[in-house]
Amino acid sequence: MVTILDSSLRQNVWESVYDLATTSIATSDAIVTAAYIDSQPQLNQVVINPIDKSENAFTVDTTRNVTTKTIVVNIDIYTKGKDSSKNIDILSDKVENIFKTNQIDGITLISFSSNFGFIYPNDNKVKLNTITLTFMRR
Repeated sequence: MVTILDSSLRQNVWESVYDLATTSIATSDAIVTAAYIDSQPQLNQVVINPIDKSENAFTVDTTRNVTTKTIVVNIDIYTKGKDSSKNIDILSDKVENIFKTNQIDGITLISFSSNFGFIYPNDNKVKLNTITLTFMRR
């Protein structure tokens, strides 16, 4: 695991999420990557997207230097083929369990949501599930 630092928060959180996903998802189940690989749509893919960060509550103490940072990580799961409905459910449950049962030091998971979709990249019918993880750091 990567040490989470305020000076490199986005990079550290992305690396931690990526490391946790790659060690927990078997390569036979899916490829964990940073971007959708459209040259291989037949493969199940778990894509860790760039990190969104916001800061607020600058009035926590008298020096106004304590903030609450909200970090949002979107993970896209793509499946294709005759078992794509089953595979997307299996992978979605696996990703959900990974982040609900494994804590990343330095941040706290405060919210989890999931949205299903259906896309057509390069005329390939691909099922998509976007999982949104929201973390907090003080």
